[in-house]
Amino acid sequence: MFSPVELADIHLCYGFANCVATAAQQEYARRFPNRRLPNARTFTTTHRRFREGTLFSTRPHVEQPRRSLTPAMENRILNMIRNDPKTSTRRVAAQLPVSHWSVWNVLNKELLHFCHSTFIFI
Repeated sequence: MFSPVELADIHLCYGFANCVATAAQQEYARRFPNRRLPNARTFTTTHRRFREGTLFSTRPHVEQPRRSLTPAMENRILNMIRNDPKTSTRRVAAQLPVSHWSVWNVLNKELLHFCHSTFIFI
């Protein structure tokens, strides 16, 4: 997220560069060397949103309830790993109704860490 001042400067540089995103990015870097540099696509998106009138519109924030894993689901994840230690976390997540990150969180909580072997041919 960029602040309103940063968005105004992004739009200004985009106009200064005749709506050429890469040139606008270079101009922004020149003018504001101590700021993080936006992606070139950010310049076109900011300009489009400004023209549509949606640049500064805010959507109401809807609080989403956090879904924590039940102990039963954690046990299912751990059992799948115990049954097949070479299985990937993505495969476990695909077979259970959980996200990939949930599988990682369970494994990290149990101090289990995966590493994949990489073969190097000499």
